[in-house]
Amino acid sequence: MSYIRFEKVSKSYQGSPVLDNIDFRVEIGDKIGLIGQNGTGKSTIFRIMTGEVVPDDGQIEKMRRVRIACLAQLPDVPSQKTLHDIVLEHFQEFLEQEAALEVLEDRLGEGDEAVMDEYGVLQEQFSISGGYEFRSRIKRVLCGLGFLESEFTLPFKALSGGQRTRLMLALVLLADADLLLLDEPENHLDLQAREWLESFLREWTRALIIISHDRQMLNAVATSIVEIERGTL
Repeated sequence: MSYIRFEKVSKSYQGSPVLDNIDFRVEIGDKIGLIGQNGTGKSTIFRIMTGEVVPDDGQIEKMRRVRIACLAQLPDVPSQKTLHDIVLEHFQEFLEQEAALEVLEDRLGEGDEAVMDEYGVLQEQFSISGGYEFRSRIKRVLCGLGFLESEFTLPFKALSGGQRTRLMLALVLLADADLLLLDEPENHLDLQAREWLESFLREWTRALIIISHDRQMLNAVATSIVEIERGTL
């Protein structure tokens, strides 16, 4: 089953064709390396998939409710907000459920057995959706990408450019997405973090497309290669 499908898609900029009548699909489980010279349209394919760019011709079909996570710029955040707080904001539903469970636990502790059923239902939902693991997932990904636990409390304004890039990558990897779109994710990673990322992506069971000029990264992660040249795939 296709997460997304391009049919006869074309896109031009200022009269210069970038994509010319291309057909392309991403199936569940695909791990695609998207390669080509700079300026050939790799990022345009990503931007069409996310809806940021509309093709001039052709059709785009997406699976209903497909969730796509793309490595992009961080939204504006208060300069004093910490790295860990920025990541936690993307788990708002878990945080709200966690707070609700704490309230119900307090009431149970006070002898209010009337909330027992409500607590049981919420606890089951929280457990099934991964609520008891989300904090350990955050730690695993941040540490895997080279952050020290002592850096989790750094304010955003204190992060270097490389740290901000790694933070953006962490948000993509932590997203509950069906399709990951990764544009040169190895940037600003040391050897240990690159090896961790390769392992993480090999274990990914949904789908991903990775743009990279790093042959080792592609060999380690991609199960198929799509090359774009002169507007065609």
